[in-house]
Amino acid sequence: MLSLKIRYFKYFILLKYILSIGAVPTKPPLPSFLEIYKNHYNKLNLHNSTSSFYNLDSIPYTTLETLYIDQTVDYGHITTIKEFSYKLWIEAIQGKISGKWKSFVNAWNIFEMNMIPKEENQRGSYIYYSNNHNSQNNQDTLYKSLNEYYQTWSIYLPHYKIDTDNWNMYFSKSNEKRFINTYKNNNKDSIWSSLTYPSLINSKDFVNPYVKADSPEMKQWEYISDSKYVSKIIETIYWAYCWSNEQKKRKFMDTILKKVLRMSDYMLYFINSNESLQEFNVESKDDDLNYLVSRYFSWKGDIHGKWLTKKVSSNIIGIGSQNPLVAYILSNIKEFKSDNEDIILKWKKTYKRQIEFIRWLQSSEGAIVGNAIYISSSIEINKVPTFYNLVFSNNSNEEENNLFSTQCFVFESIAELYYITKDKDIETILFKWLDWVLTVFHLTSDRSFRIPNRLSFEGQPEKWIPNTKIKDHKNKHLNVIVEDFNNDLGVAASLSKILLWVGKKINNEDYLTLGREILERQEILNKDEDGYATEEKFYQYRLFNKKLPIQKDFKGVYGRSTKINDKSSFLSIRPYYKRDKNWKKIQTFLDKGTPVPKFRYHRFWEQCEILSAQGLYSLLYTKYYPEPKCCKPYVCDAAMKLGYRCCSSCEIKYIDNNIKYGYEDGEWCGIPDECYEPVVLCRHATRFGFPCCEKCILQYVDDFGNWGFENDNWCGISPNICDSFYTEKNRKCKEVKGYECCEGCTVEYEENNIKWGYENRNWCVIPYSC
Repeated sequence: MLSLKIRYFKYFILLKYILSIGAVPTKPPLPSFLEIYKNHYNKLNLHNSTSSFYNLDSIPYTTLETLYIDQTVDYGHITTIKEFSYKLWIEAIQGKISGKWKSFVNAWNIFEMNMIPKEENQRGSYIYYSNNHNSQNNQDTLYKSLNEYYQTWSIYLPHYKIDTDNWNMYFSKSNEKRFINTYKNNNKDSIWSSLTYPSLINSKDFVNPYVKADSPEMKQWEYISDSKYVSKIIETIYWAYCWSNEQKKRKFMDTILKKVLRMSDYMLYFINSNESLQEFNVESKDDDLNYLVSRYFSWKGDIHGKWLTKKVSSNIIGIGSQNPLVAYILSNIKEFKSDNEDIILKWKKTYKRQIEFIRWLQSSEGAIVGNAIYISSSIEINKVPTFYNLVFSNNSNEEENNLFSTQCFVFESIAELYYITKDKDIETILFKWLDWVLTVFHLTSDRSFRIPNRLSFEGQPEKWIPNTKIKDHKNKHLNVIVEDFNNDLGVAASLSKILLWVGKKINNEDYLTLGREILERQEILNKDEDGYATEEKFYQYRLFNKKLPIQKDFKGVYGRSTKINDKSSFLSIRPYYKRDKNWKKIQTFLDKGTPVPKFRYHRFWEQCEILSAQGLYSLLYTKYYPEPKCCKPYVCDAAMKLGYRCCSSCEIKYIDNNIKYGYEDGEWCGIPDECYEPVVLCRHATRFGFPCCEKCILQYVDDFGNWGFENDNWCGISPNICDSFYTEKNRKCKEVKGYECCEGCTVEYEENNIKWGYENRNWCVIPYSC
């Protein structure tokens, strides 16, 4: 009866756990994620150029596959600043876990060498600014002050894209700077109407049909930087600095830190105003400027120094380009502060404005929706909500601000900021968002998940009143709508990290459990020999034959000497796609309309999101990172005393004097005690190389067993010590009042599941060991 009650109690505990997460995890506890992380990192060779994710110069590709088109690239082996930002992030986590920082330093050097245009790539700047009669020379006070401080006319910001392997063949073999730009006929066109040209054009060999023939831009250089990923890089350097400092290994960071400070100074060009930065009045507490960060900043010039322009690429401001964590770092962390006090004050203001802006766009449910644009004469201000010198915009599709992935990207940095500061304003925004996420994120019965994809909204926010407290601003008439769902691996891993950061800070087991569950499900369903991927349909590949909007009678030469004219299509100027190993299914789709092509793409950023989430789990929930340590994997005391080794299996071949023997590899061996002794009942731990616990403090449950954490290592809780059902079995035999345990194993009689022996003229109970 007692055993039955205990069994029901165990089932109740297990059922309660299942209901709390949707399903019982099928992986061992935390240490397994450390091992998974290490295996993933090493298997993919993410630290050297032998991996298929990299070219020979250790530059990461967008995807492992080559036939790949998304909204940014027209080829899988192009590299953007996005890939490098993730590369640096995983190397920072690897440095924290391993205590070795060489790979991180190498990653930074490769990034700087390949993504940041040097002075010779911005030729003409010196000539242009040396002209004292030029009006812009006197207007752009930021450029002038940075030139005086850094003694260079070039802008120290990364370009957004390079032709990693010279796929378009615009560059000579000796030209390692393969900066490229994507051009569209107008801002509404997609990648399928785009053309790719070198960022530096110093001849008339390649004439861009999207640029007027008489335009001075015909012979020029042009670079574009993306604040979203520049911020992520600065964020990463901050963590690398903190972690290496903890390990007393920060010496290598000094050079990198100086360069990041320089980059952050130039990042002020992303901060919007009506005209230029010198309008900002950092002394004022109530000016009407927004101080928010734009997504793209471009600078271009004539190679002979005849002209030079710098501009923010759009008048639209969204949440995707905001990163209050970086603004906090640059205005509060001593080692990251600029030497220019005026710049520090600007970052302090943008920190405050970014938090206000995110709150201004927070719907009544908690999601962030909509965008903002600058006030113009065509807008009736009285009818549209305002945020300082911005007005609310219904167009949330710009710069991916209508995607849940953008929300996760921004809130990951917000979660890190909360982890650092536990700021109450951040808490208000973050937990309202998380409450909404938990209502729209679903774990499915097939051990996958459904995650929001595209978002829309109804209504509009309330007007922002300066100096309003964050908690007091509410948008009762602004509602979010989830248009569709998917199972995006990278976005889910990003959400997992948010839950892990917050769960650790407030000690919330629900967040921890869900964050881990996401990673476990990816491990079960999405892992393959190349990494992690999910099968996707690509209806948009029907656009390979899309005609390009090129003006009539234009004739020119595109990459690889391909002809381009007013009859050209996306595919006709990229005929080399037809030689790709995966082209056959595309051609069938184009010819017949079915089947819709399916691919398992291994995007580099998704591999890194998953890898960093695995590393973060191990980093946050383990004090140190020891290799699993345990007692001898098998113990067979009685046989070992007679000189026998322990068997690796439990098959008994012979019994002599109560010692059980097996026969393996041509010799006798002792059967391990854990095969038949209840004394060792934590085999769920020892099988993975972890010891049995000495105490009964439960830390985790999975379908292998119960787990504790002792001596900075996970350990298995032995039911024979901690479960009352087995405690009785710790006796040599079953307790029967009035009877002792037998010394031998000869069974004379069995009744009610009790085996009886007869020794010294008395009945006795047969030991469990028999």
